[in-house]
Amino acid sequence: MSTSFGNSSEYELKAVIDIGSTSIRMVMAEVHPEKEVRILESLTQSVSLGRDTFTKRRISSSSIVLCIDALRDFLAVAKNYQLNIEKDIRAVATSAVSEASNHLEFMDRIFTATGIEINLISGAEVNRLTYFAIQPYLNKHEILRKQHALFIEMGGGSTELIGLKNGKISFSHTHRLGFYRLSESVDKTGMELRPSQELLHMELHTLVRNFQEQSATTVQRPVLVFMGGEARLAAQLSGKDWKVDAITSLRYGEVEKLIQRIQKLRPEQIATRYQIAYEEAQTLEAAWSSYLQIAKEFGVKRIYICNATMRDGLLSELRASSTWQDDFIAHVLHSAKNVARRYQVDMNHARHVCDHALLLFEALKKEHQLGVREQVFLQVASWLHDVGHFVDTTAHHKHSRYLIENSQIFGLSPQEIKLCAMIARYHRGATPKNSHADYQELPRRLRRVVNNLASILRIAEALDASHSQRVTIHRIEVKEDRLELLHACDKSVVPEEMVLERLGKMIRQVYGRSVMLKKRKLRKSV
Repeated sequence: MSTSFGNSSEYELKAVIDIGSTSIRMVMAEVHPEKEVRILESLTQSVSLGRDTFTKRRISSSSIVLCIDALRDFLAVAKNYQLNIEKDIRAVATSAVSEASNHLEFMDRIFTATGIEINLISGAEVNRLTYFAIQPYLNKHEILRKQHALFIEMGGGSTELIGLKNGKISFSHTHRLGFYRLSESVDKTGMELRPSQELLHMELHTLVRNFQEQSATTVQRPVLVFMGGEARLAAQLSGKDWKVDAITSLRYGEVEKLIQRIQKLRPEQIATRYQIAYEEAQTLEAAWSSYLQIAKEFGVKRIYICNATMRDGLLSELRASSTWQDDFIAHVLHSAKNVARRYQVDMNHARHVCDHALLLFEALKKEHQLGVREQVFLQVASWLHDVGHFVDTTAHHKHSRYLIENSQIFGLSPQEIKLCAMIARYHRGATPKNSHADYQELPRRLRRVVNNLASILRIAEALDASHSQRVTIHRIEVKEDRLELLHACDKSVVPEEMVLERLGKMIRQVYGRSVMLKKRKLRKSV
């Protein structure tokens, strides 16, 4: 639904639904591409899906009924805003639904009863949405831009991490670590969940070590910023002036006192005293204990709390005409380069290959008709095509594929990372064949993407076969039967021509053109 916004501007009414471990939340807002999102109404209904999934591996019938009732109530409110279920409402769910053995049954029941289509989103997608949500805080708070910062949101089944260095994303990762997974067995009444301290310490120590290794940083004490309902409650109970659009800091000792207060209470007493849902009361001790343990692992005496939520990210994404804006792409590539450095890639070679791959991509645009997303895939594959040397120089292209597939690159879904890995795999060696099972299983559209981009990457690789960056292409002339790559190198280019002849066979198959190096004639000065 579109209507006037202020004077002559236009805004749209949108709603997002987040189906989480302890509750279902819906936010309705006015969305405008050039203005801040204006929240109109927020609705919350407690449903312990995480308790079902992470302790019983399936969503119970009673929980499904509660979800249906809650969503029907939400839709009754949305009807007052004249929202269209298909066009104006987006519903997402994470691990509390996706890891349930009956998640398909759950989603079908919801759709049949309400007409709401639930989208399951991966940890990588959650990190992307979190990035959009924290952007306003990065702009307002210099400490988050000038120092190493680590944003952490721990839910019932997983923990999302985003690390920033000088305002740029250096690391993003999803850990299968959450309040319900950290809890010991439910007591005999089936009511109380308590965190296992031994498991808590072990898992969080591993989490911190992985961050330090994968973020390619030697900084031991980043600014720790916690997100989520339990973190917000800690800020509110601290007695400080809690502002929803700012970050609040708590000392280590202040959180310890909060834990001591709730350890004496049962969940129903916590829920009553602090006026929170019973499901949230169950996870409060595990959450706050986790914050303290992470702070202890990093050796920091102060933590920060941010009010950003994934729902903010969903609304920001709806506001943008395209997710793939320059700023977002820069973070994706920054993350890919950090992976390359971790595996000791020759960065000068990778940069040279990436630059030439982009030149070829642009020159052949009318042929392949691919867009910005695919261009980013090519850049990621270019930066990472040689990571396999870290394992072994023999058949390193195959090792590259494995390492890329098992890396987390900010902003890219597992399926997109797999596509980048396959493009990198074919930068040398055999071209795609029907006998390659993973390639053959791709839909035709994605096979075409792999063919188009891998053939370009092979040419870019050949142009720096010596890893000396001596050949720089200044212009590409697209002829009917060939590509002429114009350069000004005064040295012999025979090694590049030999590799080009071998690796250029694929581009002839894909684009019907041969490739040749041609010395550019320099104009004589008068």
